[in-house]
Amino acid sequence: MLLFRKPFLSMLLLALACGCRVGPKYHPPILEAPSEWKQGGDTCDSQNVFRGLWWEVFEDEQLNCLEQQAVISNPNLFVALDRVAQARAIVGVDAAALYPQINLNPSYTNTGQLFKIYLPNGGSFLPQSFPQVYRIHQLQYTMPFNMSYEIDLWGKLRDQYDSAIFSAQMQEENLQVALLTVTTDLASSYFLMRSLDALIEVTLDNLNYLNTNVGLVTSRFNKGLIGELDVVSAKQQLADNEALYYDTLRQRRLHENAIATLIGLPSPLFCLESMPLRELPPPVKANLPSEVLLQRPDLRAAERSMAAQHALIGVAYASFFPSVELTGILGFFSPDLKNFMTWKSRLWSLGVNAAQPIFDGGYNLANLKLTRAEFQETLHDYQQKVLTAFQEVEDALVNIQLQAMEYDRYLVSSEFAQKRIQLSTSRYTKGFSNYLDVLDSERSKIQTDINRANVLGQYYLSTVQLIKALGGNWSFSLQLPFEEPRSSCEGEEDDDSSGPSVTDDNICRHIF
Repeated sequence: MLLFRKPFLSMLLLALACGCRVGPKYHPPILEAPSEWKQGGDTCDSQNVFRGLWWEVFEDEQLNCLEQQAVISNPNLFVALDRVAQARAIVGVDAAALYPQINLNPSYTNTGQLFKIYLPNGGSFLPQSFPQVYRIHQLQYTMPFNMSYEIDLWGKLRDQYDSAIFSAQMQEENLQVALLTVTTDLASSYFLMRSLDALIEVTLDNLNYLNTNVGLVTSRFNKGLIGELDVVSAKQQLADNEALYYDTLRQRRLHENAIATLIGLPSPLFCLESMPLRELPPPVKANLPSEVLLQRPDLRAAERSMAAQHALIGVAYASFFPSVELTGILGFFSPDLKNFMTWKSRLWSLGVNAAQPIFDGGYNLANLKLTRAEFQETLHDYQQKVLTAFQEVEDALVNIQLQAMEYDRYLVSSEFAQKRIQLSTSRYTKGFSNYLDVLDSERSKIQTDINRANVLGQYYLSTVQLIKALGGNWSFSLQLPFEEPRSSCEGEEDDDSSGPSVTDDNICRHIF
């Protein structure tokens, strides 16, 4: 009996009970993953994957310190975190539409106005002295609570809310993508810089040898034992290697500047001492292909984007159906203060507004086609990202396996090149060959050393790329990277007085 006495409440409960959703139901895509990798051979399941911070597999304390600084200071990560906050706020905005909106709108008006009354037949039925122009003074005291509520009969508001949730989840995954991108870019620049340090070391050794060689050739020329051509050739080779040294030094400083930007420091205030690469990178086993689909944050973000876009299809479908909005006013209204906010001055109003599209010039139909096409775009984008993920892992495995073999061959080649220099120099000093043989041997040795240093650097880069292609591994939550930094260098204390130079002993102190 209470419901019949409260028709407004009955209508509201009935509408809520009868709400439903229109449009297709979302099903996450199912893609078949290969059972194993074509290249690389060694794989491991999720139980055996490294669970720490991925860069710790290199056991490089300086890299660990730089990565920690990048995670807490890189502006791009804060941009990604701000986008997460924005997406979560949008979820709150769309969630509010699911509830009634109630506002208090108190008002007071004091109006004085001149009125003229027009009566039928000119008011002939009234005495001639009856006035038709009045001066009216009106007071109004109002204290209304206004309520509006759109009943979600077809799930339009719920689908908008779900789309916002999926978009927020996508931004959270994009934050992980940004973390992985920044940290792998830093590691790549770091190991490239160290490979250039090794190349600089090789070049300096070659320059010392070539300087000595120029002195010997010049001495032989001064004694009349050889012609000037040998001196010119020796000096030309020395100048070429000096140019190579300066070019390598230039590239090294560019990578140092890139590292400074990635860790959030101005480039003029940051430097790292020379740290040539000497050892091979640690082996990294690849996840099973099916695990890559679950671990890569860019694939998870693409799937959440697809889910968010699919929810908007339901919103577009619901636009074809009628919308119902409940309105109500409850409060007080009085022309005088004496009766204001008393039972006598109570004010109430209940209403139902319905709207059904009749003719919209094809707007709703075009909007539905648009949302379906946008969903198809996200679907195909996801499929492409999956294929690219498999390619990136396979490429990295190919590079690692063959670069290891290439590096090993350059080690052997370097030994033979050194032996060749000794033999050609001996033959030259004994007069059995000309200086061109010596020059050719020296060029071969220099090029072999350069190739060996470059391949080792590329070997490290391929290892980093494999980790990135596998999605990386994290042992912290979304909030942890932005908490107070903690140095991974034991026994180091903060020192604000440290200068811009960063060495093995003071890098953590300088950064943190």
